[in-house]
Amino acid sequence: MIVKQRSIPIKIFMEEALLSRLPKTHPKWQNVYNDRRRRINGLKGENSLDYEFSFLPDKGLLIFHGLRLPHNEYYFQIDTLILSTRFAFIVEIKNYSGTLVFDKASNQMTRIMNEKEDGFANPILQVKRQKKQFNNWLDDHNLPSIPTEYLVEISNPATIIKSGDKEVFLKVCKSVELEDRFNSISRSYEKEVLNEKGMRKLKKLMLKEHTPHIPDILEVFGIQKNDLVTGVQCPSCLAFSMKRQLKNWNCPRCLFHSKDAHIQAIMDYFLIFGSNLTNRMLREFLHISLIKTASNMLTSMKFPYTGKKKGRVYHPPPDFDSLLDSRVNPAITKNNRGINTSAGT
Repeated sequence: MIVKQRSIPIKIFMEEALLSRLPKTHPKWQNVYNDRRRRINGLKGENSLDYEFSFLPDKGLLIFHGLRLPHNEYYFQIDTLILSTRFAFIVEIKNYSGTLVFDKASNQMTRIMNEKEDGFANPILQVKRQKKQFNNWLDDHNLPSIPTEYLVEISNPATIIKSGDKEVFLKVCKSVELEDRFNSISRSYEKEVLNEKGMRKLKKLMLKEHTPHIPDILEVFGIQKNDLVTGVQCPSCLAFSMKRQLKNWNCPRCLFHSKDAHIQAIMDYFLIFGSNLTNRMLREFLHISLIKTASNMLTSMKFPYTGKKKGRVYHPPPDFDSLLDSRVNPAITKNNRGINTSAGT
């Protein structure tokens, strides 16, 4: 049973909004583009494993995708956590291409691709740390100790794995092996450590403590607010040229008309600048002059707000993430913002 579905990381949407409003000549544009491409590839790799997860037993399992839990002053994230009454199973998903070489002496992983070698952190150590953090999290909440296994799944079927250490192949495998690996581990645990009530309690607590990471995207890439293009983007020609006239947005370049072109711009604002938006900020961002026009837009979209009259501050709606998911699918090669997101694997 999938308890927590895999969602599109909000940072992908942030980077898309940033790329659409950052001039391509900006020195940080390529950095943002490359990071977004890497995240999309990672998401594709995670999504490709959904088919393999479908072969696991339908009953007696709780599956959590993209779980981020607090521990001490920090957070730890698990790609997929499979919970049974007898053990927990952590799966770290990697979408590496080329040839992966695991070196036991250095604990490093090297990727060889197109006659080029690149060093990476060892994903086995990464998922091993996740196991420790998960067990510590259980202790923090006075929950029963659960035997925890872990595995690194390589989602790209063409990737080659090499190592002189046989232990590596016990912890790293291709996605097609997931079912067999899980069943083998399952057979080694016979004692039940959680009953149904305990499973429900743990499920409820993990969903409650799951905390998505929402970064300050401008700070992440060292971009200044004044570097960005403001205004409303034309859905047809993609120019930031829309003008507000008689309750419509009109593009003087391609003559396209729209009643709601401002919605995407407001979503961009929340993604790039955070969760606080005033009437004045909206007018400056959309290039409109009338206070009443901006007020009508915010009121019609039913944004939650704090404060009164001139001190009113608007915030994203509670279902903001689902609104983002419904507007764009970053797994396609070209999105509706005119940004080419195709990425080689």
